[in-house]
Amino acid sequence: MNEEGSLFRFGRFALDAQDRMLLCEGRRVPLAPKILQTLLILLRHRGHVVEKTFLMKEVWPDNFVEEGNLAQHIFVLRKVLGDNTGEPHFIETVPGRGYRFVAAVDSNHKTSRNASDIKQESSQPQYAERDSAYKHYLKGRYFWSKCSKESLEKSLDCFHQALALAPGYAAAYAGLADSYFRLSTSYWPPKDAYPKAMAAVLKALELDETLAEAHAVLGIIKTRCDWDWIAAQRAFERAIEINPDYPTAHQWYGNYFDSLGRFEDALREKRRALELDPLSLSINVSIGTTYWMMEKAPEAQGRIYDALEMDKNFLPAVLQLGVVNELSGNISQSIDNLEQALEMDDSPTIQGYLGRAYALAGLGDKAEATINSLKAQSARRYVSAYVLALITQALGWTDETFTWLEKACEDHDEFLCWLKVDPRLNSLRTDPRFFDLVNRVFPPQFR
Repeated sequence: MNEEGSLFRFGRFALDAQDRMLLCEGRRVPLAPKILQTLLILLRHRGHVVEKTFLMKEVWPDNFVEEGNLAQHIFVLRKVLGDNTGEPHFIETVPGRGYRFVAAVDSNHKTSRNASDIKQESSQPQYAERDSAYKHYLKGRYFWSKCSKESLEKSLDCFHQALALAPGYAAAYAGLADSYFRLSTSYWPPKDAYPKAMAAVLKALELDETLAEAHAVLGIIKTRCDWDWIAAQRAFERAIEINPDYPTAHQWYGNYFDSLGRFEDALREKRRALELDPLSLSINVSIGTTYWMMEKAPEAQGRIYDALEMDKNFLPAVLQLGVVNELSGNISQSIDNLEQALEMDDSPTIQGYLGRAYALAGLGDKAEATINSLKAQSARRYVSAYVLALITQALGWTDETFTWLEKACEDHDEFLCWLKVDPRLNSLRTDPRFFDLVNRVFPPQFR
């Protein structure tokens, strides 16, 4: 029953006993070591009552603790797993004795749903290969969730390793598509990233049409790359039909509604995503972004601080806090946030946001220096024209701003999906050139 090296899979979760890591659909769930140890003990004794005294001795071998400490651990685990005491799906309380893990569990001598769906033309991979492929897939999802350039490129390596072991692994192809999509615009040129993302997601769907992850990433690609709003909505709805409990599908469907200015629909979908994955850093920041688009800075800050409380170095949260502080008029704090983000990642997008903040602070020389630097960098890396437009808009250079927005349209820059809702562009909305851009990105029924 020890299973020291096991990978335990239950519901949407997987616990890697060797690496001491809990994941929810590939994203790492932060847990204190002793809480994770409590869960691991319950998993190793699944189906059996684990006495409180045994649990306390195992988790705190060198300390005397009260039962309240253990009860608190169980409370946190139930919250993380979305469980409840009335009708437990994972952890059952046995009054007067202890706790029992009641959900079905697969460990590494079995296959998960994803692993069992691996299809190969000649034969199924051996169990060891299948399990190893799944572990590479989970690590890929973990790196994918971190959102930095380095972590996203690591996620690509992990998904490729999974596919080397199991060439028909549909979920790994969906992971590749997710990573290529996240690398686009901020790090890679859309013309390079989007075709790779589309090829990977179509391969995933060829292998398994019932894979919710693939339909969800198809939806975000159709939104941001093709500007095909009808096909995007169809893909998101299909993903949710297949798996109503897939948080990312709801989050990205919320992003879709953001672009259209349907903020109540966006918040509905993102709140559902957060119910399904209450510790998701990305979803908290995403909700904050919706409030920012609604120009509700206090609400946006609250969600972003929730994410930073869990991980003060989560790059999207640090970056978005700088953007929200600009909205609230706290430009000096915005500059501090963006300079912190730039120390974490030298993305041209972050540089551009900081250049804009310099312009708003009256530091025109610094803003112009940022523009010149980004132009020089564009010879060796992708620089979003939309981001350059944000700087020139803050400097009051309206004609130059529309020149950059036209370039963004030529590049199919994904930031143009924010055209209708980005508060930073409010001063441009009465200009006929702005209406022309909106008409090219959004068909009549979505304007």
